[in-house]
Amino acid sequence: MLTRAVTALLDLLLPAPCGGCGVAVAPGIALCDACTAVLARPVPVPDVPGLPPAMALAPYAGPARAVVIAYKERGRRDLAPPLAAALAHALDGLGLPGPCLLVPAPWRRSAARAR
Repeated sequence: MLTRAVTALLDLLLPAPCGGCGVAVAPGIALCDACTAVLARPVPVPDVPGLPPAMALAPYAGPARAVVIAYKERGRRDLAPPLAAALAHALDGLGLPGPCLLVPAPWRRSAARAR
């Protein structure tokens, strides 16, 4: 409980910018509406022979790329809830007939080696 109070106080004093584009957002908000909308459009990934069809949460460019890098490499853990919500929304919207696999993709070779 104390952690939430401290986090809320820090948000008021030092609000973090939008994780996608850097604009000022209200305290406790990690992504602006425009960046949230970018994450709401899953895109198909080119087929690879021998592998099942794949989808990406968003094109890995612009705000979507900035959000992923901020979360994975710059410690912006406040982006976890909006990323999880976007992923859940995308999976729900795909209407998959069965189970699916979620595959993380490191953005740098050095990050992949570290994992």
